Amino acid sequence: YRATRVPAIIETVVARFEQRRLLEEELATARQDLDDRKIIDRAKGLIMSQRGCSEEEAYASLRRRAMDSNRKISDFANDVLMVSEVLKGK
Repeated sequence: YRATRVPAIIETVVARFEQRRLLEEELATARQDLDDRKIIDRAKGLIMSQRGCSEEEAYASLRRRAMDSNRKISDFANDVLMVSEVLKGK
């Protein structure tokens, strides 16, 4: 490579690195969102079976209680699942 091209090559490499870093962050966020969604869905199912309510009512209950405790709905849903496991004796 000619010395005059080195800055352009370095700039391209840095841009590619930044692009890859952003894609990896986006992937990690998408994976976390999917994991959160799975937890919320499991908690909704549990609430629906315990209360005999609709999916919308179960979600509204989770959302309301999470908001009341100033927590993410996925964190609250995870606690619901953990308490259920303790009560079942698992």
